Amino acid sequence: MLAPGYLKQQQWPRRMERQSYEISSLPRARRSLTLLRWMAALFLAGIVASHAAGFKASLDRDSIILGENVTLTLTFDGAQLSGTPNLPAIPGVQVVGTSSSQQSSVGADGKMTTVQSFAFTLLVNQPGEINIPALQIDLNGQRASSVPMKLKVLREDPASPPPSLATNMAFLWLVLPKRELYVGEAVVGELRLYLHGNVGDISNLQIPPITGDGFILGKLNRGQQFKRNIGNTPFTVIPMPFSANTIKTGPLTIGPINGSVLVHGGQRDFFGRYSQRAQVTLTIEARTFQSLPLPVENTPPLFTGAVGNYTMTASVGPTNIATGDPITMRVQISGRGALDAITLPQDKTWDGFKAYPPTSSVETSDQFGFQGTKTFEQILSPENSDVRELPAFSFSYFDPDLKQF
Repeated sequence: MLAPGYLKQQQWPRRMERQSYEISSLPRARRSLTLLRWMAALFLAGIVASHAAGFKASLDRDSIILGENVTLTLTFDGAQLSGTPNLPAIPGVQVVGTSSSQQSSVGADGKMTTVQSFAFTLLVNQPGEINIPALQIDLNGQRASSVPMKLKVLREDPASPPPSLATNMAFLWLVLPKRELYVGEAVVGELRLYLHGNVGDISNLQIPPITGDGFILGKLNRGQQFKRNIGNTPFTVIPMPFSANTIKTGPLTIGPINGSVLVHGGQRDFFGRYSQRAQVTLTIEARTFQSLPLPVENTPPLFTGAVGNYTMTASVGPTNIATGDPITMRVQISGRGALDAITLPQDKTWDGFKAYPPTSSVETSDQFGFQGTKTFEQILSPENSDVRELPAFSFSYFDPDLKQF
């Protein structure tokens, strides 16, 4: 028996409701012609898609402190805009600066491609979670859309270094969004290089690849620098974000990390060289985190291991077909998590249909592939004229923030 309150507490998986069809018994020759037309349509659609211009929107950070700036970059591949595109009004967000760049290259086929980028500096004046909607752009007569994004705006830095480090000329600081994670959870960490306000420049930065136990850790990337205070002492922070995927339960570690940097400061001479410089050792001891197993209670029957926060949309077509004709089911899973690892549940309720293996593609809005949309397309074919509908389709995931399925 279900425990009291179970139905009220349980959040059921995203579902695609039943879809009805009109299926008739046409001659085999007609069915073959229909299939050929369908294959030709897919082939032509592939040709059009291969020549379509690309459009992508991305944020340089997904979490900031109230009062800081964040950069939203729109990148156009294979299309040239005559002017800076207009952003829609976003509550709590103000555009305080814009810039643009363009790069051209010649491919192996001898054709030149151009990548055009527009960077918008955004100032957020309210704390909380800011939703940046999908942006719509007209490219070469076709409507292109970006992936929706979310930006967390915090009132204060939850990972601020202790005041004892405020006298250091340079030091490293390791940041993960939280100390307790779930197995299968994907997060973005940062190795931050703090530079004292008296430091004018740096050179010969040496930091080895980041290592650990219980994580799959990506390479260090260079982010946009920003300003932070430790007490009343100003610092320039150079973030080096990296991906971290938890692969086991129990204690996890990142580090130790040993590096160095040459800092420059003091007065400049006639040639712009600083009068002082010093070699600084950069050291971080191993940091320990905890990984929890997913709960066993209330696990959905078709749960495939997806951990994150997602939404689902689905469509099917055509809906007026003959026995043996193909139906395309298109499922889009959007949100934040390890998108590449998401798989469709092996539903055993496709009675009366021949199901072909699904294909998938991923469109991301961040450099780590943790935020975006994964699209599945599966071909189904009704095996008799008695079939009138597709069964409901469900996708289940575990939300590590809500700590429930």
